[in-house]
Amino acid sequence: MEREYKLSIADPQTKERLLGDEELLGEKACRVVMKATYYDTAHLTLGKERIGLRLRQENGSNVATLKFGGGVDGGLHLREEVNCEKTTNELSLDDFPKQKPWLLDVLGEEILLPVVQTDIVRYRRILFYGDTRFELALDEGVVLSNGLQESICELEIELLTGSLADLDEFVAIRLQGYALEPEAKSKLQRGLALWQKAKQQ
Repeated sequence: MEREYKLSIADPQTKERLLGDEELLGEKACRVVMKATYYDTAHLTLGKERIGLRLRQENGSNVATLKFGGGVDGGLHLREEVNCEKTTNELSLDDFPKQKPWLLDVLGEEILLPVVQTDIVRYRRILFYGDTRFELALDEGVVLSNGLQESICELEIELLTGSLADLDEFVAIRLQGYALEPEAKSKLQRGLALWQKAKQQ
């Protein structure tokens, strides 16, 4: 189960403050270049079922990811997540053997195709709050789909081990002085909105 907060960053000044805060990101943050492609059908069959299929290149490595289920509450995203490290840059349903029969049933006769791309620079750092371990990540870049694009700048706080209550407390107390707003939409959801907007033009 993926448990993370997504918070939109209101302005460039807030971004620079976060990057310069040595207790949050600062010089200990690791810079990662991430390029991802999300797959769905022409009718967005998976998106309508809140299923996400992604292949991401991250500093030379490839990871296939399946996300499904869950929901969003005040910027807190709860979803099932399955990851598979890849030696190629091609996504296959065989990457998710346990979920493959279910995915085939959802897809029916429709064919998967790339529908959304993201080009992101991430600054991330592993932090502790009490006995809880989490990843703090600042993402900046673009979401692209069907010839349209949208800029993105957001903070993600993903629980790795420990208590969700500790994560809630960290967000409420430690990030209180920053201009951040709960973000209900994922990168994929933003991309799918672009896909649909382009189709209507």
